[in-house]
Amino acid sequence: MKICIINPNSDLGTQLKIEQVAKKLEQEGDRFDTVSMTRSPKLIQNAEEQLIAGIEMREFITAHEQAYDAFIVACHADPQLPAMKLATSKIVIGIAEASMKLATFEGSDFGVISPSEKSALNKARMSFTYGVDRSCHSFRVSRSDEAEAVLKAGRQLVEGDFCDAVILGCANYAGLDGRLEQELRVPVFDGVAAGILLAKLLQQYHDYKKEMILKPIE
Repeated sequence: MKICIINPNSDLGTQLKIEQVAKKLEQEGDRFDTVSMTRSPKLIQNAEEQLIAGIEMREFITAHEQAYDAFIVACHADPQLPAMKLATSKIVIGIAEASMKLATFEGSDFGVISPSEKSALNKARMSFTYGVDRSCHSFRVSRSDEAEAVLKAGRQLVEGDFCDAVILGCANYAGLDGRLEQELRVPVFDGVAAGILLAKLLQQYHDYKKEMILKPIE
């Protein structure tokens, strides 16, 4: 399967973390490409920056639609995600959308680790949009992308807020899910990994349905 993972910001450090996760999930026959937007800031924090990123992402998706089976919007703000879905007939998944929806399968009250208070407020609004607000229990801020800082925020969610699942609410936390899950003893969801795996699952289901069209119903 050919998937393009779009880093909506211009931080190549973020792109490297995304690529490392993508490479671990790549199997024979897959091709996962990661690209960063060039006109966006290094960190997307407000509506104006989301719009700037969205315009460039839409241009990219439109220009490269035929080259990929799916596109992943790899920013936990899911900038302009509805517009990205309308830009193509291919699968488009946001990493906040993927992680929040997947978390409901393994937790009844999940918490989200965010890079800032503003980001946390935006994630709260997204939980309503995605219909998971009843499960979205709490938010904690990690002031750093370092594993120990993210783990500290995770402990606050689990031990202080009694969350039974944790979401890594930033692409810069990509790849920390396994370590945190071992430490926290609750399911931990990385949106980058969740988005890639959901895209593969959806593509497999679409392929299955195409095969079923050719078979008579018994």
